[in-house]
Amino acid sequence: MSRRNVAKKREVSADRKYNSKIVTKLINHVMKKGKRALAEKIVYGAMEKAEKQLGVPAMDVLTGVLTNISPAVELRSFRAGGVNYRIPVPIKEDRSRFIAFGWLLSEARKRKGMCSRDRLALELLDAHSSHGGAFRKFEENLKVAESGRAFSHFRFFNTGGARRSNPSNNVTGNR
Repeated sequence: MSRRNVAKKREVSADRKYNSKIVTKLINHVMKKGKRALAEKIVYGAMEKAEKQLGVPAMDVLTGVLTNISPAVELRSFRAGGVNYRIPVPIKEDRSRFIAFGWLLSEARKRKGMCSRDRLALELLDAHSSHGGAFRKFEENLKVAESGRAFSHFRFFNTGGARRSNPSNNVTGNR
């Protein structure tokens, strides 16, 4: 990891079918070992199945799922006084979507006895109607964030630079 430059964020191109960057990011998340064609087949099949069952356009299903399970805060661990606290930290929309896709796919992979397309379709349907494993993870995250809100002031402390800012530890300064 370079300490000199921050890596530039690359733009993803819109997918072929729905002309959406969000669908492309979902396909990239589903893809394993570079098998994009298989990932596209799974995602497009799941979205078509969800569209058919709900009678709503597939992009509306996906945006509904994302509004239902995208977190507004992320829990970061912070150690203070020998105790680990999980502190809620606000996150950007891209990070929120990334976490939501992770929850969606991990819960879809837990379902057994059917193909990947059907598992993802069922998880999309459940998340769209505020049920299922991904929505449970969202609620669990919300609950833990609410309980850790009392410790959120810790996120403003910079423990790395605290020693250097102390004048008594300053090597070059006057004592």
